[in-house]
Amino acid sequence: MEQAEALFKRARKLRRAVDAVQPLLQAAQQEAEYLETVELELAQMPPGGSEQQLAALREVQEELVESKVIKPPPEAALAAKAAAKGRKAQKKQHKSAAAAAGSTKAGLNSSLAAAAAVAAGGAGLRQYVSPGGFTVLV
Repeated sequence: MEQAEALFKRARKLRRAVDAVQPLLQAAQQEAEYLETVELELAQMPPGGSEQQLAALREVQEELVESKVIKPPPEAALAAKAAAKGRKAQKKQHKSAAAAAGSTKAGLNSSLAAAAAVAAGGAGLRQYVSPGGFTVLV
């Protein structure tokens, strides 16, 4: 009896697996057909480097990158990384400007005192310039 239950349980599990794998298999077959089409188009391109051919190659490359078949070229990855760093720096700068604008009276008084100390010759304070262009007194 236990053996029959185990076999029925295994059969149900296999049926569920077939149902889950079927759409994945179809998607993989469609992707393989698409890649074969792209390969044929590239093979039929005449040799040479005309502007139209280069544009077509770039378009194919972008499609393959978007569908995550290939990785983006290094220069595109570096450009995306630099853009992300720029956005992060702008966000950070905006945050610090907002924090400076909303400082309390005590913070304002200490900032004024530090500025006066720097104007009076430093008085033991060190002055640094952050990568964002802000002056930091320590």
